[in-house]
This record gives sequence, structure tokens and C-alpha cells, in this order.
Amino acid sequence: MADTVFINGAIYTVDKADSWAEALAVKDGRILAVGTNDEIVALAGVTAHRTTTGRGALASSAATVC
Repeated sequence: MADTVFINGAIYTVDKADSWAEALAVKDGRILAVGTNDEIVALAGVTAHRTTTGRGALASSAATVC
């Protein structure tokens, strides 16, 4: 389960396809998953911190995905 999730955002995944996602899950300071809001919310634990990124953008490094 994720301890922090970022939803409703523009997340640049920095993968080979230069793809974008709308949500990101973090566990113990490491990226657990990127995907749709529904996919990531399903990974959130009951006590997970939820952040709506709104108009902001996040960049993740493929090298840190578990």
C-alpha cells in the first residue's frame, strides 16, 4: 500500500515512450506506481496522505520505480 498519493496531475514519467500519467503513488520515499487516478487511489492505504496536484506537474525517474 502507498503512504502518499498524488492525483489529478500531469506526471511526466521519463520512460522510453516519454509518457504522461495523471497520478503517482509513493511508499517509504520511493515511487511505487504511476497511472490513472483510479489505479493509484486503489493503492492508497487508509492513512495515506493524498495530494491533488491540480495545475502543477511532477516528473518521475524510471530508474526509481520499484
